[in-house]
Amino acid sequence: MIFSVYGIHDPSTAFNDIKPLPEFSPFGLGLLAVFALLTLLILSLLYWVLFKRRKGPTPLLVVKKPHEVALEELLSLRQQRNTSELDIRQLAAALSLTFRGYLEAVFKFSATEATSKEIISVLPQRIAKMLPMLKQERLSEVVQESSSILNFIQYLCFADDSQQKYFLEGREVEDVLTKTERLIRSLNQDFESEEERRSSSANSKAHDVQGDAGYAV
Repeated sequence: MIFSVYGIHDPSTAFNDIKPLPEFSPFGLGLLAVFALLTLLILSLLYWVLFKRRKGPTPLLVVKKPHEVALEELLSLRQQRNTSELDIRQLAAALSLTFRGYLEAVFKFSATEATSKEIISVLPQRIAKMLPMLKQERLSEVVQESSSILNFIQYLCFADDSQQKYFLEGREVEDVLTKTERLIRSLNQDFESEEERRSSSANSKAHDVQGDAGYAV
């Protein structure tokens, strides 16, 4: 004889095929599912914590400034030039892309898709837009140096006698690499000066606003 909490239940007396009584299952299926889910979540959390601690913090994505990218590419070109990995036209094409990419990044126009003449025609307006306090003499100097660099690159890329007239180890190639690097560095100084001017102007305006508010009170 089997005793149930709710009374007597004898399987031998024609009750074999009935549905099991609720009191025979101490936990419901829903409760078991919730318990299994919580266990899985806890194990996943522990794995994540241990894995992250072992791996260390995720490094922040460092976005390089345009002049940093350009100077690194120029350094790479110098190294390839010294090992003769490029011919004169390949070096000129790579230098053109580096310099045009820099101009496009800092002056916000499509220099990589423009001809040399188009770049020089647009450059004065873009310089005046991005560096409004730059003196006219300096603006003209930047345009003239950019024109000189682009014209020499164009000659190296397309002139029939460029490979016979100039060599990778030649002084003229070294000069154009040095001139490009010098111009990029000097323009970066111009942008840093402009940024400092704008920051100082913004701080001055904020100070004036606080002063006006103090007088109003």
